[in-house]
Formats: sequence, structure tokens, C-alpha cells
Amino acid sequence: MPQKTKKSVSPQRSTKESSLATDSYMPVSQPTKPSFFSLKNNRFVKVVIGVVLLAIILGFLARRYKSALIVASVNGTPVLRAELNERLTNRFGSQMLEALIGERLITQEAAKQNIQISNEEVTAKIAEIEKSVSGSMSLDDSLKLQGITKDEFKNQVRIQLAIDKMFTQNATTSTAEVDDFKIHPW
Repeated sequence: MPQKTKKSVSPQRSTKESSLATDSYMPVSQPTKPSFFSLKNNRFVKVVIGVVLLAIILGFLARRYKSALIVASVNGTPVLRAELNERLTNRFGSQMLEALIGERLITQEAAKQNIQISNEEVTAKIAEIEKSVSGSMSLDDSLKLQGITKDEFKNQVRIQLAIDKMFTQNATTSTAEVDDFKIHPW
């Protein structure tokens, strides 16, 4: 059997014919440059998948918690909760802050003095208030008109009852003070 010998190509001959003739029995492997979009480019694929997943998650959260971001829509233009909060804070912020501080101080002092208000006491006081309001408007309508929820009203009643209990526990009047008041009415 005759042996195949490889023909040598001199560097001077670089035509297509000579290169084809010399490489006739050996496969030519051209180095391929990986495509930017190929699946072999793992980093790109991971980034694309991450971006798509992030977009899906953000879309889901935005739809689910839309009311946390948008409070109203006027002819297709959203009114953002942040804008509403900013305006309310600018207009009523100091009043609301003082009210919250006052409520916390009263609640903490009542806890220090071991004063507790039961749900039955709150319910009884609300029933008393409803009887006194029973004119042309119900208590619920009155609360709606003032923009107060039933829970907020119950909390206000609870705080007022705590104040009343603290006052009755701490208020002592001597007979001398009563006599002095009768003598010097303000």
C-alpha cells in the first residue's frame, strides 16, 4: 500500500489552488469568534434572564400594590401617594404630630399608672355618645362627615376614658380648696 505523503508548500506560493491541494486530506478548522447572542456567552444570557425576571417581578408588585403608589387618577393622569402625603404633611403636619405625641404620652402615662380601659367601657361610652347625638344625624354619619373611621373614634374614646380615670385617681380636693373657691370665684 502506498503511503500518502504530505506535500510541502513553500511560503512563496499562497494561491487558493496550492492551499487546497495541500490541505486535501486534513480538515480545515477555522477559529470561530463566539457571537454576542450565542448561548455559549453565559454572562449575556444570565443578564438577560435577570432583567426579564426583574421586570416581571416589578410589574407584578406594581399591579398588586398600585394603591400604595397611586391614590387617584384624573383623566388618566395618576395622583401619587407621595404627592398627597407631602401636601398633607405641609398643611397639617404639625397639628397631627402634636396629636400623635399627646396620644402617646397619655397612653404611656396610663400604662405607668396601671390604668386599663376595657372594650366594654369603650362600647358603653360610645352608646352614651350615640344617645346624645341621636338628633337628625347618626353617629356613623357624623363620623363620615368628619372623615373619622369607627376604629379611630374608638381609639379617641379609649384615650378620653384613660384621661378621665387618671384625673379621678390623681384629683384630690381639700375642703380648704373648696372653701377658697367659693370665696374667690374666678
